Amino acid sequence: MEDELKDAIRENMRQRFKEQLQDLEANSKTAKRRTLIPRTWLVAAGIALVLAIAGWLWLSPSNVDHMALADSFFEPLPNVLAPEIRGEGNEGMLITAMQQYDKGAYAKAATQLNSIPDSLQTPETQLYLATAYLAEQRTAEALNVLDDLGNPTEVQWYRCLAHLQSGDQEQAMAIATELVASAEGYYKERAAALLEAIQ
Repeated sequence: MEDELKDAIRENMRQRFKEQLQDLEANSKTAKRRTLIPRTWLVAAGIALVLAIAGWLWLSPSNVDHMALADSFFEPLPNVLAPEIRGEGNEGMLITAMQQYDKGAYAKAATQLNSIPDSLQTPETQLYLATAYLAEQRTAEALNVLDDLGNPTEVQWYRCLAHLQSGDQEQAMAIATELVASAEGYYKERAAALLEAIQ
């Protein structure tokens, strides 16, 4: 009888220990589920946030590739200067510069336009110089030249493109808006198309 009692006590202790282990295991799984669910939601929320920010940046007008947009609207000013010039010496230097310009060798054209004598430096030659700088994406130099040329329509258009190249979208849009309001023909149409492309 004493042995039976000991066996019953042992069995009872085993049963209790087994139940405690099962409770402990069940509590552990619940805790894991509880921590797993919030982690999963946190990861999902983080991914959603990153995607939302990326989408906003992609669709935002400030995400315009200014250089590419300026290049797509840039057309060199047609050379109407060199055909009017005849002669040798100093005039020949200007003709050579404009021949380089016509070939699309804008870096050479800019160098040569910079080296012609002061007697041949006119607002027209300076506008060609600024255009050559823009073609070479030498934006700061183009703006320096353009800022000294006043506000003729052609100058304003190239100034608009220079600001766009430099990333100053606000100034480029202001000039384009002014051109839409005051210019006529080609530059008005190009400015309107540029504003539409930016927005």
